[in-house]
Amino acid sequence: MKDVGAPTYENRRFSRVQAIRPATIASSDGQTTLAKIVDVSICGVRFAPVRPVPVGSECVIRFHFEDEEIEVHAIVVRIDESFVSAEITGIKDGCYGNLRKILVESTDEPGTIDTELIARDNFVPQSY
Repeated sequence: MKDVGAPTYENRRFSRVQAIRPATIASSDGQTTLAKIVDVSICGVRFAPVRPVPVGSECVIRFHFEDEEIEVHAIVVRIDESFVSAEITGIKDGCYGNLRKILVESTDEPGTIDTELIARDNFVPQSY
């Protein structure tokens, strides 16, 4: 797995885009649950799971954009109401371009996404 680093909640400075779509969440306890992605950024994913996923859980989040899969490793950092927020810690090899595509195509300011990707210079796609 390539490490992409995970920013803390306090220093999040990245655009979120609405990306409502189904997902699967495989948590470190071996359980898998269905979820609905609410929004995504270059550093995190917010989702509504069918089954609770506790804060601190490491998980693999899988969802699709058009016909392309996006798979990221993440750590659950917060639960608000019925939503779970997770920081992206790794991205499956080959999925970086798909994540960038969903971000660029879902915002009114695509140049901002590329600027944020450059600013987060440790956001290098890693394979796992």
